[in-house]
Amino acid sequence: MIRGLCEGREVTYEGAQLRLDWAEPNYHLPVWIAGYGPKALELTGRVADGAIIQLADPSLMSWCVGLLRQGARGAGRDPRSVAVMAAAPAHLGTANARSTRSAGFPPS
Repeated sequence: MIRGLCEGREVTYEGAQLRLDWAEPNYHLPVWIAGYGPKALELTGRVADGAIIQLADPSLMSWCVGLLRQGARGAGRDPRSVAVMAAAPAHLGTANARSTRSAGFPPS
């Protein structure tokens, strides 16, 4: 519904027809979803333009991207059409142990 409104289309919400007169009809609103579980990742692959995954571990990222691509394929989309943003915490410092704790790793 939000995408339709922002892209200038008329949408139905609770029986009412809505349209934003100021919305540009040729605009594409990118939709990004942040999520980790299998259902959220599969949904993201089906409907979103991008995924925000707050992990840095390569094996976990691979698992997440696999579920995204599975969802995209199931919806008849090109799995490579869903962008992925790896947003992992980072902290720079001279004391390695303190920097590691400041970044929240290992999780407590």
